[in-house]
Amino acid sequence: SIKFLKLLFKKNITKIVIAGTCYEYGLLEGKLSESIKTVPKTKYGLAKDSLRNFIELEAKSYQLDWCWLRIFYPYSMQKSNTLYSSLIKAIKNKEDNFSLGSGTQIRDFVPLEDVSKQLLEITFNSQAHGIYNGGSGVPQSIKEFAYSIVNKEKSNIKLNFGIYKDREYESNAYWANMDKYKSL
Repeated sequence: SIKFLKLLFKKNITKIVIAGTCYEYGLLEGKLSESIKTVPKTKYGLAKDSLRNFIELEAKSYQLDWCWLRIFYPYSMQKSNTLYSSLIKAIKNKEDNFSLGSGTQIRDFVPLEDVSKQLLEITFNSQAHGIYNGGSGVPQSIKEFAYSIVNKEKSNIKLNFGIYKDREYESNAYWANMDKYKSL
């Protein structure tokens, strides 16, 4: 990524927008704003945070405008095994049960379409500079999110909580502070 970005910088581009991740925050809890110091705990979060630091430093040298969107928990019907796509698949397959972890963790689930709009907004808005959160700003438990999907799909699937272990590399409760984005 750094080699590619260096090539772009030399082409005299004026603005760059890159997708980051909420994993850059590490194990922090609560409503997270862009000004909070990052302390990533996963290799993925560390790699993204390192890339952002590189861009921030290099942008000064090249007088480049940059934006970084720290994306929280996007969902859509994708091919990977996310909670949303796996549950939708189970519902479509008319499965009786669906197993999850405790479901008590609080997350910021955001439709992929909204993340796309946020990326476009910070790309084309001349007032957009620096780091932004990409989320809904609405804290929601995994349990609430799963039940909302079941209800929306008008399904009778039984959700079995406590079957899987909760992820140790994620905080119990964190979501995006969207004030900076909303101010654009």
